[in-house]
Amino acid sequence: MLPGDRISFTYRPNRFVELECIGNKLFHVIRSENSKLRPGDRVYARYFSSGYPFLADLVLRDGVKMGSFVAGEKGGIDALIINDSEKKG
Repeated sequence: MLPGDRISFTYRPNRFVELECIGNKLFHVIRSENSKLRPGDRVYARYFSSGYPFLADLVLRDGVKMGSFVAGEKGGIDALIINDSEKKG
């Protein structure tokens, strides 16, 4: 993914996260519903795949390392939407 690209995903129960790529596997949390991630958090993530859990190797909140984060541990990501900044144009 390139800087400016956005990705959003849902997982059970009733959770939603939208991220914007900053670059180099670093993402900024834009929106979060019913998730432990908060808008403004930054996460390092290597991959996103429907049907598999989302793993953030590191969460940074207000410059503080919060550790790793797993979403959808039981059942994985339900829906995955990638919004490519190149197509916004």
